[in-house]
Amino acid sequence: MPVSIVDDDVFTALALFILAVLPDLGEANVLQGPLNEVPMPPGPNFVIMIPSDRAGLATTVRDYRPDDGLRDTTRSTQVGCTVNFYGPDATDNGQIFNQLFRDLYGVDFMRPYNVAPLWCDDGRQMPLVDSEKQYAVRWMIRAVMQINPTVSTNQEFADSVDVSFVEADKW
Repeated sequence: MPVSIVDDDVFTALALFILAVLPDLGEANVLQGPLNEVPMPPGPNFVIMIPSDRAGLATTVRDYRPDDGLRDTTRSTQVGCTVNFYGPDATDNGQIFNQLFRDLYGVDFMRPYNVAPLWCDDGRQMPLVDSEKQYAVRWMIRAVMQINPTVSTNQEFADSVDVSFVEADKW
């Protein structure tokens, strides 16, 4: 029973959005984390997206498909992510992302991927000491999106019912 929208779909949409609003970064500089035992991207500016949480926004909704023998169960779900901007342009890149993610531009961009931006915070500077013991500029922005994943399960249906009466015993 696979789910219709998986993490890869969400982060693909987010990465493509980042590349659309920050085209100078290049694909090699937009990654999904957390990254273990992997060197920082070539940079000098790069972005690392880290999934942080999921929460249901509503109860489930059911849709029945008798021709396929299936029942679809959908639930609006909030997906949180920390978007980390690194490098000398981290402040400006975070600002561009923040403004366009919150704008109709972000909604229109992500619609074909079945992802909707809900909100993001203004971000905060969180310096990082790298492996060379140097401070790296990092701006962290929490971005929250909505997805509506569906899980399909088998469901039996009846086309007709044969009803017959059985007389009950009298008292």
